[in-house]
Amino acid sequence: MIQRFMCVAKVIAAVLCLCGTVWGCRSSFRSVAAQPGSMGGDMDSHGCRGSAGYVWSEVWQDCIRVFECGVRTEAVDGNSGAAYLVFSTDSSRVELFFSNGVSNETLERRVLPSGTVVWNVEDDDTKNVRRIDGLWIVERRGRLVCRESAFVADEDLGRMQERIYEGGLPGSDCSMLVIRNREHSGDGTFLWERRIYSSGVEEEVSVCSGRLFTLRGSADDENAVVWQLVADDGLVFNFCLSDSGQQLVALNARFERLEDGTSFQLVEQKEL
Repeated sequence: MIQRFMCVAKVIAAVLCLCGTVWGCRSSFRSVAAQPGSMGGDMDSHGCRGSAGYVWSEVWQDCIRVFECGVRTEAVDGNSGAAYLVFSTDSSRVELFFSNGVSNETLERRVLPSGTVVWNVEDDDTKNVRRIDGLWIVERRGRLVCRESAFVADEDLGRMQERIYEGGLPGSDCSMLVIRNREHSGDGTFLWERRIYSSGVEEEVSVCSGRLFTLRGSADDENAVVWQLVADDGLVFNFCLSDSGQQLVALNARFERLEDGTSFQLVEQKEL
């Protein structure tokens, strides 16, 4: 049975935001999740706000954030980047969204003579989506292009857990970082939304997503737990995790703490 990933509006409730605009920070995250086309600014012809991570989906006929509604597959050539698979509600079609800016494609569900279910374009084998050994893959002319991460899909690694950190960092008045990984895996995915305000009015919002890797050791503590976030556009961010797991401290490329000690504060923890 094809698993369908549904968009879920995320509500941050009764938490302390480290930035100065406490209620404005929380309510703005909530409004973006609930009403993607209502905030003005950089909206496309469908009313989807790109800076907040929304794009138009043909198979959903709605504005979506692919990292919430799609199955993430990783490039297998060693480069950063991903392709998200967004299935229609009846699984008859799948829409491919590529993080490298390549135009999205829509493929149709077909059953091969062998009984294998695939998604491709009739009389065109250039793109092919199917599931092998429990993992979604994207092929092109028989060559593997992207594959779902086993660390994310493998249920033997425990339950999928989600943690939300909120606070301020240099260049951002208010940030929300969502970390998702299996209970017994140090690898996972992340979603990072950053907002900048001027006189209480939102001026800029940016959203990125990518892979989470757990490393050992910082510049001043060889036993420190470090989360390295590799965004789909290739940018890398490092954070040192406190002993309690309730605080993330930003590190530079040499794994040194930032001089101002700016950090995220854990505001909510929940499981999927």
